Amino acid sequence: MEEALFLKTYVAEFLGTFMVVATGTATMALTNADPLTIGLAFGGTYAVAYYAFDGLTLGEFNPAVSLALAINHQLKWAEMIGHVLAQILGAILASGFVYLSAINLGTTGSNIGQTTSNLTDPMILLVEGLLTFFVVLVYLRVNPTETSGAALINGLVIVALSVAAYSLTGPALNPARAIGPAVYVGGKALFQLGDYVLAGLIGSVCAAIIHRLLKTDHSSQKTD
Repeated sequence: MEEALFLKTYVAEFLGTFMVVATGTATMALTNADPLTIGLAFGGTYAVAYYAFDGLTLGEFNPAVSLALAINHQLKWAEMIGHVLAQILGAILASGFVYLSAINLGTTGSNIGQTTSNLTDPMILLVEGLLTFFVVLVYLRVNPTETSGAALINGLVIVALSVAAYSLTGPALNPARAIGPAVYVGGKALFQLGDYVLAGLIGSVCAAIIHRLLKTDHSSQKTD
């Protein structure tokens, strides 16, 4: 019974990540959408996916979030690895869907919503790390299992940061979202992939630490 629940959780993380990456990157690659529309595609789909799979998963759909949950003992490390693998697989298959769609529309498939930047490597790390930090910190502070409307709050954060940093790094806000398209287009997206993934991990760890400190301070204030 427990194994069946774990399997459903992995499937939910796979499907949720697929939805977010496919919808967001397709909006970037297959339409003439402006940054706000693109941000709404990513953030809105996240909220929909969270509600769709509520009860099966914590609504992570992002390796950075899963890592932070594991650091804060809200997710077992073994489960976290399974979640991350499901998320990456979902992102890769979603990008494959967008790639095939682009080819069928008569394009070269060179643009499938990949994340690239003209910033230097240190600046990509700084910007993406900071953005992912806020995405993860808000997720942890809101706590989807206890806060009504948590999915909408997290979705709005994704929308806002996607619009604000569109001309800087894309942005990814999610290592899986950066990995998916890079697998197919290669080139600059693949060359800079390490920056996006590392930035996501750094942002995740920092958010987990800050959340723990804030939680401790909050508890001590209540005691006093």
